[in-house]
Amino acid sequence: MLSLNSKRHCRALAALLLLLACCSATASSTDEVLKIELCPSLSSQLSLDQVTRGEGCVRIVNSTPASRFASNVRLTDFHLIRSTGTGAAVRLSAASPPNIVEVAAFESVVLPLTLTTGDGKKVDDLRPGTYRGVLFATDTDKSTGGKAQQISGNIVFVVPPPAPAVSSMTLWVYRSCPWGVAQNYTFNVPLAQKANPDLDEQRFVLQNDDGVLATVHRTALDKAGPIEDFPFRIDRLTDAGKYQGKIAVSAGTSGALQVNVNLTDHAAWPFLTMLLGVLIAQFAKQVLKYSAKAKSDKESTSFILYVLFPSSGEVLRTLIALLIAFVTAFKSFYVGRPFGTSMDYINMFLSGTAVKLSVDFVAFAALRLTGRSPS
Repeated sequence: MLSLNSKRHCRALAALLLLLACCSATASSTDEVLKIELCPSLSSQLSLDQVTRGEGCVRIVNSTPASRFASNVRLTDFHLIRSTGTGAAVRLSAASPPNIVEVAAFESVVLPLTLTTGDGKKVDDLRPGTYRGVLFATDTDKSTGGKAQQISGNIVFVVPPPAPAVSSMTLWVYRSCPWGVAQNYTFNVPLAQKANPDLDEQRFVLQNDDGVLATVHRTALDKAGPIEDFPFRIDRLTDAGKYQGKIAVSAGTSGALQVNVNLTDHAAWPFLTMLLGVLIAQFAKQVLKYSAKAKSDKESTSFILYVLFPSSGEVLRTLIALLIAFVTAFKSFYVGRPFGTSMDYINMFLSGTAVKLSVDFVAFAALRLTGRSPS
């Protein structure tokens, strides 16, 4: 005969078994249908790049102890828009057999997702945006004669906007003549990967240190389809200097790329200005030397010949001054920086003049120290 404690233990065990049975029945009732979900590698949404690479897929998961059957798999409610602006003849579809798909107990079936047109060809020229749809299927447990049930899963399909391959760009624009205007300068921004930008034109503004503005247009494309570079155009650049600003390769995104545009004159102009400074310094020195000559020397020497045709020593010193000015002043005022303002030309001219006078002074002092007469 069981003791009182034994009876209590039996009752507690029976209650526990009943509770476990209820929990098991509840779990079974919640897992008696198939589930639709994106493949684990896709996280919570699907991207255009994943579909075009063949990585887009959904899973039909069977969490029950019996085989189940899925049929009539279809995607609805997607309104895909092509980069041309039309929304027809593009479908996101699940590649599944037309008949019933069997899903074994505690297993899943993977269905690849593809983009197709009305003629069955693949397409990748969709307008950037987020598209939402639903994947439907019919779930049936034929082994038990179970009732067919509709199951569904939400699908979020993302076509990302174009992204630049670089974070900043530095451009050099050269004017053909000083104080001129550079018009319709075009450049391309490389994209991180082929993309389908919208075809609308968009405008951005660059500004230099003096507050002068320049307008940049995101050029409208004349054809649809993935591109690797996005074209831009600068209407007018007037004042020499560095223009800075931010542009975007897609509408709706601002400040995606820092652009620095340097408007400068061609190298020939600062070089000629520097040469002019050297020659004027030489001319002025020759005039002063001729003026200081005795009257008898002046009568025997033509002023024009004396000024325009100096001695070989003067020519050599002029060439040396030009070389030194090129290495110093040209590098300081032109190389690696925008050049073309009035002050830039004045500095270049004075640098040539100063270098020429310095070379002549050094040559004069050297000749005096050696006891020779300067030519």
